[in-house]
Amino acid sequence: MTSFGKPLLGTVLLIEQDVERDTIRCDLENIAALGMNLVVLWPPLSRWDSADGVSVAFGTVDYVMDTCAELGLGAILELEGQNPSFQFMPDYLFKEEYFSTDDTGKHWVNYLHPQVDRLICDYCREVAAHFKDHPALLGYDLFNEVNFRSTDKYNLAAFQSWLEKKYGTVSKLNKVWGRFYSAFDQVRLDNLDYAYSNWSSLRPQLDFFDYRADTVAGLIRRWGEAVREVDPVHPLIADSSWSMTYFDNFRLGNDDWKAARAVDVFGLSVYPQSWDIHIASDPCPLAQIFNGGRAAAPEGMPVMVSELQTHNQTALAQNSSVFDEIKLWTWQAFIHGIEGLVYWKWRPFRRGFQVTGRGMCSQDGSPNERADGARAVAEVLNAHPEVFCSRRVLDNGVGIIYSADTDSFTDLILPDEPGGFYRACFAGWYRLLFELGITPTVLRPQDVGAPRFSHLRLIVAPALAVLADSETDKLAGFIERGGRVIADGRFAIVDENLFAREKPPGSLGKKFGYRELDFLSPYGDKRISIAGRFCKIENTTAQAHEVSSSGDPLWALTDNTLYLPVFLGHDIHNPAFRALAESFVLDSMDTSCRVLEKGIQTDVTVSIGKKTLVAGVNYGSQPQKIRVLVDTTSACSLIAGDAEYELERGESDTTITATIPARDIFGLLFE
Repeated sequence: MTSFGKPLLGTVLLIEQDVERDTIRCDLENIAALGMNLVVLWPPLSRWDSADGVSVAFGTVDYVMDTCAELGLGAILELEGQNPSFQFMPDYLFKEEYFSTDDTGKHWVNYLHPQVDRLICDYCREVAAHFKDHPALLGYDLFNEVNFRSTDKYNLAAFQSWLEKKYGTVSKLNKVWGRFYSAFDQVRLDNLDYAYSNWSSLRPQLDFFDYRADTVAGLIRRWGEAVREVDPVHPLIADSSWSMTYFDNFRLGNDDWKAARAVDVFGLSVYPQSWDIHIASDPCPLAQIFNGGRAAAPEGMPVMVSELQTHNQTALAQNSSVFDEIKLWTWQAFIHGIEGLVYWKWRPFRRGFQVTGRGMCSQDGSPNERADGARAVAEVLNAHPEVFCSRRVLDNGVGIIYSADTDSFTDLILPDEPGGFYRACFAGWYRLLFELGITPTVLRPQDVGAPRFSHLRLIVAPALAVLADSETDKLAGFIERGGRVIADGRFAIVDENLFAREKPPGSLGKKFGYRELDFLSPYGDKRISIAGRFCKIENTTAQAHEVSSSGDPLWALTDNTLYLPVFLGHDIHNPAFRALAESFVLDSMDTSCRVLEKGIQTDVTVSIGKKTLVAGVNYGSQPQKIRVLVDTTSACSLIAGDAEYELERGESDTTITATIPARDIFGLLFE
């Protein structure tokens, strides 16, 4: 599947007992009237409609689906991700042995228990068989906000099998882990993270992280196969929380890249003003989340926002309200190549922990200002549906590496660092590029050199401590082919087994022209010590025109590489390093299309597909000027917002100067 065929915009409609059908119809009519074309329905069963009140029934869901078809609304059925009692595990079927051993409090059902597995697969087949021919059906969300963690006997056995497949022999496992097993079935889960075990190796914990991510992807595939037995046509979806470049998804047992490869459509949940995250009016982290989620999917796979925050987290939550942001968030998602977006949710909660929270309407069902924000974007999407499918956001030939192994390694050795030391460094470098008007392509170390990324001219590798020998070879090959690389911090200090390299950065030292001598914290020269850390280096063939007060080189510069001995992502405006980093980026990037000017409260993208789209969003309280160069002289028209703009035509290019009003959107479409 390469596209939905049209952009999808919709909302989640909870199907609840004792809600009058007239009320349901009114909600669906209001949704359609806003120009939205999608509802996500949960649960896909209405057990209360059965004769005994607990058996499988579809009465209310059938009514909703039929009404959707009548109103021209498509429907996605959400199979798993909420309360299993409403799905495959009604309480009368539950047994004590079905409990997961899970300290995260997300799911109490153990998916790997054989009987639970049978119940889930039977449930998936039954729902698909009932709805597969329904005209309103668009697809199935197999697993919403994927996550799973359990240390029960079934997961232990699966982990042991996973280790045997990875290592092949016990002796190899013992060497990497620093253990003395004689068989794989002696591995335990209750002693992986004891302090004195960690002294020997952190690889056991990283292996368990990787196993959990593989297990989640495997569950998605298994449930998808159950659906496919009866419905080989409709797309399968799974969605993650945020982007793992921004949020600790390993805590949930997920890897975005692995989950995306188990489905036809990959989704994200995005809550900019909830759960102690407050980025409602900061376009940079939102751009990173949308872009990072899109990057996790295979080339050509549609990516959607499966849940976007609508309003208050709970009845009494502080600092979680949403005002005019719905329009801004929604537009920003679509201009980053997102092809579908779903608001969580239509009505505020009627019951439970989040009672009165969320919602695109008032408690009585009356659409409000948040619904108006959705309508404004829906009008653009409906007027130009062909524009918002299968788009490629231009990256100026710049990539930025995200490493799950480095992320987990850093979290393990710095467990108390707010937000994650590595993710903060990655986000800082992303912001530096964002401030330069660049929307970089996110890639993993193992992706370097792949055809999808052959156009890259520059790769930024923030705080990339963990690098496999095969990955160092790929980076070296990229440099040999004329590519340029920026690295910082403790670069390539350990291999994939987390064994220290004797002379970091190992074989890459010849390409970068330096070697690391020591790591110092604190460092005497406060002017250049970032996050209280500094790497003492010796330049072998690289240049460094400046030194610290102690005489240590402040960088290692060659024609194709730049290494900074600090974690610049934690202070991107540090005057000792910013100018050099910025000039290296600007000298490396593709400038045939580029953002020439923008403010920090404005996100601007240039994307191509069916026509070229120059688009932006202004989160600021004042109008913001932007200037953009595109390599076309074709006619253009304003399709979003009310910005005033001027065109300066060149022989083969056009420079756009526009002023985006405060808290507004901009879209200029070239034929």
